[in-house]
Formats: sequence, C-alpha cells, structure tokens
Amino acid sequence: QDGRPAQEVLWVDDATLASLSAFLEPDGPHRLRFRNSLVRDAAYEGLAYRIRSRLHRSAGEALERMSTDLDADSPTLALHFWRAADAERTWKYAHLAGDLARESYANVDAAAQYERALEVSRRVPGITEDQRAQLWALLGDLRELSGVLDGSVEAYRRAASLTTDPVVKADYMARRARVHSR
Repeated sequence: QDGRPAQEVLWVDDATLASLSAFLEPDGPHRLRFRNSLVRDAAYEGLAYRIRSRLHRSAGEALERMSTDLDADSPTLALHFWRAADAERTWKYAHLAGDLARESYANVDAAAQYERALEVSRRVPGITEDQRAQLWALLGDLRELSGVLDGSVEAYRRAASLTTDPVVKADYMARRARVHSR
C-alpha cells in the first residue's frame, strides 16, 4: 500500500490499463486522468445522478482530509459538496470562497460563490434570516460592481425582505434605490 486509506485506492490490472490507454494517461505515480475533456465529460454525463453525487462527496471529503490550506481549496470544496447535495459544507466553503474572491476583487467569482451559498442556506440549520440578508446585500454590492444592475436591485430587495431591523432595512432600500437610479 502507498499509505492512503483503502477506500481512496483503486487497483487496476495491467490488461485493463492497456485497454483504457486510449482514454486515460498517467498523472503521477498513483493517478490517472482523461486524455480528452470531451471523453471525460461524456463519461461523467453518462453516470446516474446518485453515483455522481457519491463521487463528488468522496472527492470533497478526500480533499478536505488532504488539504493543507482549506481557504485556498474552498472553491473546489464548495463545488464538490454542492454537487453532492451537502448543504452544510456547501454553505461553509462557498461562503469562504466568496469572501476570498471578494477580497481579491474577483467580483464575478465571489458572486457565483455567494449565489451557491444562498441556494443551500435554507437547508442549513442555524442560518438566520439576518445572515442570509447580509449575504444578499453582499451579492447586491458585487453585482453592482460587475455591472449587473438588475441583479443588484433584486439582491437588495431580497436582503431588505429578510431583515427586521428598520435601520438595516432602510440601508438596503437606499442601496437598491441608488442602483435603480443608475
């Protein structure tokens, strides 16, 4: 064994490897990758949803265990856990990936991560309406900076609808009005 847990290792005999050589190539001593992204995508699309979900969960959990920098790996983790329908870990990593992208002025990437986090937020225990409102407001800011003004107005509307604090609600409505007037 190479020190990895048995469930992460798939042993393939030489005859099978030879028959797959038109599609797979070595990617390090213990890994293979598809030679062609079209073949990879076709193989992926041919999988049943349940199998895809299990594969994404396994990939996410393996990356989570092996990662030396969860912050840097958060976009990939968010994607795998989102496709695995793991709402809690999708929320965690998508929110983190969005924050990191926003800090790097990667507004479109940050918006995509926040949208993913918001998509799963209702299925995550303990997420409050105020937390969701704050994330909608951040999404509104990012959409405005990216020039997606209609999307920004909608995000601020959603943020205002979720908060009960009248001062915060007024702030969200003022942002909405400012973008709407632009």
